[in-house]
Amino acid sequence: MAAPEPRDIAISHHSLANLLFSLGDARARQWAHRPGAALLLGPVGMRYYLGVVLCALAADGYDLG
Repeated sequence: MAAPEPRDIAISHHSLANLLFSLGDARARQWAHRPGAALLLGPVGMRYYLGVVLCALAADGYDLG
């Protein structure tokens, strides 16, 4: 079995945060998945998706106060 790619793990964390949002879950739980996604996307060079994750992270932080 091949090891998962950091890019795939990052996208999964971001997608999980989006799913939690759509289910009306607590913002803090959604926010917890976004920094991990951002940390994994930076080194693999996915700049566009990194920007998407950082914008979502900023919006989550704004909503948390």
